[in-house]
Amino acid sequence: MKRRPHVLPAARYTVDAAAKALELLSAFSFREPRLSLADLAARTGIPRATAFRLLSTLE
Repeated sequence: MKRRPHVLPAARYTVDAAAKALELLSAFSFREPRLSLADLAARTGIPRATAFRLLSTLE
């Protein structure tokens, strides 16, 4: 029987897409309420295509 790698309980229930969407949203601030897609991708490290899809879903 194969053993599963040890995973922390909180990480086991993390949804990658939701975590990335929250990361995109946290890039905004009161000082910078508007950011370009390129700026968001650069600040978060999320590829532009992925950021675009996530932002389109959140819209």
